[in-house]
Amino acid sequence: MKVLGDRDAARAELEKAAVRKMREGYVELRAVDETEPGGVVFHGLLPRRSNANMVAFHPDGHTLALAVSIQEGGREVHLVDLRTGVRVVAHKDPDPDAVTRTLAFDADGSHVTFTAGTRSSMTEATYALSPVTGRLRELLYLRPQWDDAHRRVLVRDDSVLRVLGPDGEPCLDVPVTSSLTSPSTLSPSGRLLAVARFSASYSTCGLEIWEVEGARRVLSVPFPFPDRTDGMARYLLELAFDATERLLVASGGLHVGCYGVSVDTGELRWTIAGSTRGAYWYERFEALTMSPDRTVLVGVPVQVSMPERVTAPAATYDVTTGQRLAPTYETPGGSPYAATDVAVSPDGRLVAVTHISELVTVFRSPLP
Repeated sequence: MKVLGDRDAARAELEKAAVRKMREGYVELRAVDETEPGGVVFHGLLPRRSNANMVAFHPDGHTLALAVSIQEGGREVHLVDLRTGVRVVAHKDPDPDAVTRTLAFDADGSHVTFTAGTRSSMTEATYALSPVTGRLRELLYLRPQWDDAHRRVLVRDDSVLRVLGPDGEPCLDVPVTSSLTSPSTLSPSGRLLAVARFSASYSTCGLEIWEVEGARRVLSVPFPFPDRTDGMARYLLELAFDATERLLVASGGLHVGCYGVSVDTGELRWTIAGSTRGAYWYERFEALTMSPDRTVLVGVPVQVSMPERVTAPAATYDVTTGQRLAPTYETPGGSPYAATDVAVSPDGRLVAVTHISELVTVFRSPLP
């Protein structure tokens, strides 16, 4: 038995002991129904120097897919059973330059679909991986993204964004200057396509909305960044429609925040960006996603004061207003490391957050 002088020392020693056990493969597990909203139902560590840079839920909500980057080089796809804590490596690529760019389960959960490439090349390929057999097959398209019914899919083909119908028939082609620098998304029904375009110097950024039927562009405006972002690099990383398809959520990089924009007019409806406190900014998100019903945002905000950066706990926001909701999701140990991704289970009951520090944490959500 070790005797410690105060509670803080005891807590720190307990956390160290927990980390040592998690390095051996142990995880922290709790029953979802017995956990309060915001509480931890799964907490574990990857077994070596690595980080899960993407996370996705299986449609059953019981399995996680993790796109793992190994610090010594290479990438892997891991599967985690949230009921037992068992983790398996489903796929390995030892190429030291390899990186995974997208990750998602198919609608029926039969395959994990991911797009992979290398850090030194623009070349990419998309694969379907069977969790049962481990069989890997290359697909004909890049970076697939489906509408909510999985009837239409948005794919990338060289310098073209292409919307395909249920039988693979082309519905819309939109040219882009670079497949890696034009964030885009389908609306829930697959009726609309949103595309962000920004200049090579990141000094300007435009927003386009297209109707898929008829291949008609219905909106083309400069993105309505607030005045206080003048002089900053202006580019967006993620776009997502709300359930009504009247509001587009856009999230950017560096000091660019998160915004709600009218699909009809291109006007700014709200901004998730708290006031500055000294040199600290509260407006960047390390990761952002939506609830299954598209009424709530789940994001991991970051506080920036150059050259330091501290990640705040994951939090929820109302999509209609941008207002913050309860609860926040406190990672055990108060990790200061940046989050890499966040995901919500298909039933809305769980929120998964991954970190550069090799942590994987799943929380109970208050969402229905």
